[in-house]
Amino acid sequence: MSKPRFVRVSFCALAFPVALGCGEVVEAEDGDAGEPADADDSTGAADAAPPEPNTAFATSETFTGDFGGLSGADATCQQIADDAELPGTYVAWLSDNTISAIARVGDARGWVRPDGKPFVDTADDLASGEIFHPLRIDESGSDLAGSEPAGVWTGTLADGTAGADRCAEWSSAEEGDDGVAGRMSAATVTWTDDEAEDCDSEHRLYCLGVDREARVEPAQASGRVAFVTEEPYTPQSGQLDAADELCDQEADAAGLGGTFKALLAVESDAMADRFDTGGDPWIRPDGVVIAETASDLFFAEYWDAALNVSADGQTYLDGEAWSGAETPAQTGSTDTCGNWGQEDSNLSAVVGRVEHTKLREPGAIEAGFESCDEAERVRCLEE
Repeated sequence: MSKPRFVRVSFCALAFPVALGCGEVVEAEDGDAGEPADADDSTGAADAAPPEPNTAFATSETFTGDFGGLSGADATCQQIADDAELPGTYVAWLSDNTISAIARVGDARGWVRPDGKPFVDTADDLASGEIFHPLRIDESGSDLAGSEPAGVWTGTLADGTAGADRCAEWSSAEEGDDGVAGRMSAATVTWTDDEAEDCDSEHRLYCLGVDREARVEPAQASGRVAFVTEEPYTPQSGQLDAADELCDQEADAAGLGGTFKALLAVESDAMADRFDTGGDPWIRPDGVVIAETASDLFFAEYWDAALNVSADGQTYLDGEAWSGAETPAQTGSTDTCGNWGQEDSNLSAVVGRVEHTKLREPGAIEAGFESCDEAERVRCLEE
């Protein structure tokens, strides 16, 4: 698979007063990202630094659906950013009856979180769910994983356009009114469009900088590859071997190499029992590290990023995947479709949501049950 070539330039804590880590700004070799570099008068060498990215965060504060419309939300985002000494001009990721959230970011490009990890590259990527790390970091760089509420007011559908529910254009805190809310620990669709919430409930805001244009992608990482299948799997004879074979087939088609196994539990073994939890961590094919260590993938409560990218590294998915247990460390219950070998409408198995980073319900590993005569995707980890 051929990919465009880029010049990689690291950015670290010095660029952001509260940054805790590093990512990468990527400037195209033909100079199509950001402003053109200044040339040295005598040599013609390009010596300008690459453009800095925008910052994006979820607010530490929470609000009812009455925060003074879009202008009130923008003023809140700007004040919070200023207080945290974050650079730039900010708008809230919100839609109303006059403009969509996707239109409000304008020509801005390239967003990183206050901890330095990349969030998303382009506005089009926001609309297609090509999110690197979920926007669950607040303005001070703190991870909001596990904090309540988990919801974020957006009024915005997955494609960045306005949803039907917007708390009377963000002027209502009435229980009878609703507003679309996203989930800050999720990626793809659910980050912006999870469910409608009563407008008297308290949720956060997403705040995005809009001053800058910089190409952003994950920093270089090494480890074992993990992906989610594009082809769904129906429990069948062969049990785990058949699921593992699907993983290997999609890995081979994408040119990944290596040997892969399905991230599935059975009645006698946990998912963790199928893999070396002390080896290299797993990374998605787009280069994003899913959990800091191999052990964290199985024993943490949250992953750093969703395991929702296909083997080609370019397809970002949402929806359900088979799991068979509440967590990767738990031995499978009886809800494993007869250890993945019975296509039977009278049986069911635990499924998770591939776009989530929280593991427990409603999460990446445990989100509900699905009938065993249905087809769902499978997550695949390199051995």
